[in-house]
Order: sequence, then structure tokens, then C-alpha cells
Amino acid sequence: MRAARAQGAIAWAVGALLLGACGSAAAKSESAVAAATLETIDGTEIPRVILSEDAARRLGVATEPVTIETASRQRLIAAEVVGRPTGAPSGSSLWVRATLAGSELDGIDGDATAVVYPAAGGPKSDSSGFAARQADSSVGEAADPAGTRYFSVDRGSGLTLGTNVIVELTLETTDRLSMPYSAVVYDPAGRTWAYTTSEPLVYGRQSVTVDYIEGDWAFLLEGPTVGTLVVTVGSGELSGFENGIGR
Repeated sequence: MRAARAQGAIAWAVGALLLGACGSAAAKSESAVAAATLETIDGTEIPRVILSEDAARRLGVATEPVTIETASRQRLIAAEVVGRPTGAPSGSSLWVRATLAGSELDGIDGDATAVVYPAAGGPKSDSSGFAARQADSSVGEAADPAGTRYFSVDRGSGLTLGTNVIVELTLETTDRLSMPYSAVVYDPAGRTWAYTTSEPLVYGRQSVTVDYIEGDWAFLLEGPTVGTLVVTVGSGELSGFENGIGR
């Protein structure tokens, strides 16, 4: 994320400079009009950027709506293969012990099947993993620290006592605000924004709080309402206009 912020801040500045060059070229034409104007909104320090039709066409500004997506995530926890713990049923299972922080326990989907990976070779080995079933909270030793959870794995997995493993847990699915990651703009201070529009050629910068990035999508804690159009192409140039370059 730190690298993404740095890249975003550079893009903010570079996009503005590139657009400044385009604006200078356009200014040489006697028929050229202002590429953009700023309009101050009462009660806010963030102005709206109003593009000329020619500027919008040259920039190829594109938008997509903010949506609600069902987000499903996994979390990797370091664990160890152990002997059968107190309260565990007898049978042909191996047992894996993992200790989770309280905040991690809150979001775990206890009904979902976990996956256990041998830890050799990195966070997850090349193995496809072994299905594991989470035991209820009654299984465990009296000396276990808070947050300890046990998982049963079939003995056919080939895992042995004392083996270090990684448990992949599924977090509870939630409906989250989402938008294309290309709509996220980082300012030089690392704050995140998106340019929104509700009328042709008029764009306003709105603060967003990104929870996490998955592929080409940004999942938000806070942001524009569902259906709001956010700029996915041309936001760097809009920031340049807003900062007085290329107008």
C-alpha cells in the first residue's frame, strides 16, 4: 500500500504536468477555449472542475458507477500439527492448532471449510492444500492462550506431529461499496479520493476510505453512494486542472 501511495502521488503530479503541456499547445490556437474552469462550491474548499467539450474529448474521460459487491476474503494464520486436544473426538484425524487475535476471531466464518498448507517453501507451499474442519470452542487445553482454535485434518494428508503449517480461513462475507481501482486518486499526502460526476463535463473530488484492493477493484469503508459515477480514465488530468496546471 505504501508503494501504491507513492505511485499515486507521482501520478497526481505527472498527470498534471503532462496535461499542462497539452494545454500550452492548445493555447497557441487562436480558436482555443479554456480547457477547464473551476467553480467554487459554497461550504467546501474543494472546487468543481468543469471541462470544455474539446478537453473532455481529448482526455477520453471515462466513468463507471460505484456498486455494492459481496466481498469474500481469506486470512492466512501460522499453525502447527499437534496431538489430539482435550474434548476432541477420537478418530482418524490429525489436529492443527492456531492462535488468532480477538479481532481476527470476530470475522471468521466458522461454518466455512478451512484449508491447511504445509509451511515449507513460503507462506503457502505449492500443495493444493488439505481441507480442514474447525472444532467448536469446547475443544482445547486448559493452558491454551485466548484465541486458540483447533482444526481436524484427515490423516491421509501425510502431515506429521510438529509440522508447521498455514491455515487459510474464510472471513464472513459482507456487502461492501466497491469501485474500479483506477478511480482511486492519491494526493501527495497519501489521502485517497475519487472524482465523481452527476452532470456532463462537471467533476468533483470526493474523499474515499479504501479498506483493501482485490484485483482491479477497491473495496471501500467510506465513499460515494451506490450508482455514483466515478472517473476511471482522466482523473490525473482533472487533478492537474484543479491545481491550476493546463487550464
